[in-house]
Amino acid sequence: MPALSSRRILRAFRVGDAAHTHHDRGRALEDLMIYMLCRIPGVRFLVRDSRVAAGSEEIDLVFWNDRLPNGLAYLPNILVFECKNWTAPVDSAAVAFFANKVRVRRLECGFLIAANGITGDVEDLSAAHRHVDTAFIRDNTRLIVLDRAEIQELSSTGDLSRLIQTKIAQIVLRAR
Repeated sequence: MPALSSRRILRAFRVGDAAHTHHDRGRALEDLMIYMLCRIPGVRFLVRDSRVAAGSEEIDLVFWNDRLPNGLAYLPNILVFECKNWTAPVDSAAVAFFANKVRVRRLECGFLIAANGITGDVEDLSAAHRHVDTAFIRDNTRLIVLDRAEIQELSSTGDLSRLIQTKIAQIVLRAR
């Protein structure tokens, strides 16, 4: 699978860190996800900031996945991303709100890119981690959370794919 530029990944986080508005911080992370996902065979970017008719909800990024054998064949066609380039972990309310966006659209999975992770303890399934577990148990929805440290370790789209697979396995094995 194609390589990912570690310099480009670090630059995206530096741009976000230096941004003066929440919008610009989030935009830097969104741009990074577009770069990374579009390097995967069969994945293409569809839309940014997709809003429902009433304007009450927004999906940050939507991708189409052709499910190619050398791409993300194990994931559904529609991939939605919420990018939170917050200076603190993403809280329970934001994770629950994203879980609901994914659930009402009857999607199998959603990606939460949380630069500083999510609140709570993964082992105890406390705080925001409880919502990840509940989404899987109640709705069979996998909320795949990726953080800055994990993203900065990636050197290829193959690494990204393996990280996603590991995250899915952890969701299934942790479910209570």
